[in-house]
Amino acid sequence: MDYSFDDVFKIGDGHSVCEDYSWSGLIQGKHPCAIISDGCSSSKDTDIGSRILVRSMIYILERLKLEDNHMQDNFHFINHLLGERIVRICDMLDLPLNTLDATILMSMVINDEVFIFNYGDGSIVLRNHTTDDIVRYHTDYPYNAPYYYSYTLKDELKMSYIAKFGQSDITVHGESVPVMDHINDISHHWSVIPLSELSDGVWTISVMSDGVETFFEGNNNVDTDTVVDGLTSFKNLNGEYIQRKVKKYLNGLAKNNIKHYDDISISSIKFEVSNGN
Repeated sequence: MDYSFDDVFKIGDGHSVCEDYSWSGLIQGKHPCAIISDGCSSSKDTDIGSRILVRSMIYILERLKLEDNHMQDNFHFINHLLGERIVRICDMLDLPLNTLDATILMSMVINDEVFIFNYGDGSIVLRNHTTDDIVRYHTDYPYNAPYYYSYTLKDELKMSYIAKFGQSDITVHGESVPVMDHINDISHHWSVIPLSELSDGVWTISVMSDGVETFFEGNNNVDTDTVVDGLTSFKNLNGEYIQRKVKKYLNGLAKNNIKHYDDISISSIKFEVSNGN
């Protein structure tokens, strides 16, 4: 199967430090992978935390027997090992645990499936560039307060989040879900898309931070679906296709004085499906 991948992160107009980070590449030399992390602006040094999360995810994925495991087992291995590693790194660097208050979104093609790992907000965008069909999956949290992976590391962090938001609902791909269900049901944090369920064509799966929801012109917000469509309407999927598209798109918007308040990060995989559907 023919693959390509690329990623980019950009500082937002309202930030002095970029707290987003992105990566794309081959895991174990054969599994195309896209990862992003978006640090929490109200916690200190989360620009460092987002990098720790992404680089630790890469380290773990490189060492797992991904093809030999069931996908749910892969989730459990990643979930456990990621926590151990990032806590160890923070201890070594003498950083507090809230440095790790950041989202983590990852998609990876393993055999004939797309495996997705996600904690926090942001979007996962599937696009068939042959038919131009596009689907955006995203999670909206109450008061824009995501449930970060770091909250799973200590019971008191989890309980603190529940005390604040436990009676609220979140919106998962357009459906309302109680916060308690979202926290306790692991199916909200990983998923699998069999390539056999996708129509034939050239596809991309792009993971992106919620910065794509913060474009504005004066006092008016720009429609997020319009932004996502513009950022993923790739004409050329070779080489640095994300970097080319984002640069061109942002430059075009800037001419009309349209900016993004929050940092943005996008990481993407291109793959082809031929099922004879």
